[in-house]
Amino acid sequence: MNLIYAVYFGVIGVTLPTLGLAFHVGAGEQGQFFVANFGGFIPGVALSGFLSDRFGRKPVILIGMLLFIGATLAFASAQSFALCLIAVPFIGAGSGAMLAVANALISDLYREKRSEILNFTQVMFGAGAAISPYLANRLLEAGVSWRVIYTAIAVAVALLTAFFVFQKVPAMPSTGEPIRLGVLKTMLRNPHFRLLNLAQFCYAGAEVAFFQWITTYLVQMPGGASAKMTAVSLFWVCMTIGRIINGKLIRYYPRILLGASLAMLGGLAQMSVFFAKTPTFVLVSIALSGLFLSGIYTCIISEVGDRFSHASGTAFGAVGVVSGLGIALSTWIMGVISETSVGWTGAMLIPPTLAFGVAFCLWKINRREAQ
Repeated sequence: MNLIYAVYFGVIGVTLPTLGLAFHVGAGEQGQFFVANFGGFIPGVALSGFLSDRFGRKPVILIGMLLFIGATLAFASAQSFALCLIAVPFIGAGSGAMLAVANALISDLYREKRSEILNFTQVMFGAGAAISPYLANRLLEAGVSWRVIYTAIAVAVALLTAFFVFQKVPAMPSTGEPIRLGVLKTMLRNPHFRLLNLAQFCYAGAEVAFFQWITTYLVQMPGGASAKMTAVSLFWVCMTIGRIINGKLIRYYPRILLGASLAMLGGLAQMSVFFAKTPTFVLVSIALSGLFLSGIYTCIISEVGDRFSHASGTAFGAVGVVSGLGIALSTWIMGVISETSVGWTGAMLIPPTLAFGVAFCLWKINRREAQ
């Protein structure tokens, strides 16, 4: 599920310029794609987390998959950018339900190895995101329509859905605590829960805004067009390598300190793009950014799972909501800033700023626990 969703997510940045040309819209308007996508993702995550705690993980995951399939097919057949934007929120809602509830299910099933298993799902996500941009670029250059690419993704999820229908999912024992809005309010009064969510908000924005727009940024540089083919794939190859390494490190180092260190190093790597003068230097920065950012998600989500296991669906739902907000706002704002006088050079300062925000939030948690 993570692999196929990553394929979808990885082709967005590659296909957006093609959609822009087809429908005659610029980067600022293209950025509305992310707002629309996560405008659906956020309520999808929030509602699915609540429902899965009440009615079980499997039916909610299946509903999310069916919604994703239908909305992706509608998107692939849209005849205007406005119609694309109508379909995209439903893609977001379906994917939000799939991923948030899948994480909650993993948290339920693998309590003793939660960090390692969650990290493995992120390795699979990285593999899908590494492969798909390169393939999408090749297909587009070969004359394959962007519509065919999205239709193929919908078909892949349909096949996975058919398999998952027959997949047995063990019934998990009740925690004895009914899930109500009061549970979420109680969580929100916990300063560590607030800081973890703020860290996830910043992390999601730092990662996604960076790799979704880096191809467009490279095209603006002299000689950058030739590097765009490998840029996003390079980022996700290094993310995947980093997640494999972090799967080992997370067993031996405190997660909060590991996440803070990775965020600081990732922010510095992203900041170096601002000073890059050649595409080669940008590619080095991209590789280092992927390597360092790779383990942050697992650190955050594992902490949430351990600290709030009594209502993991609601907890992961909240994290998914703030992730969507971080992605939607950061990607949209970068597109808008790129069309101002500071251009893409100024817009590329947003991801490292957010990465430093992650480090600050995790450092605050560590400091509070040390007192």
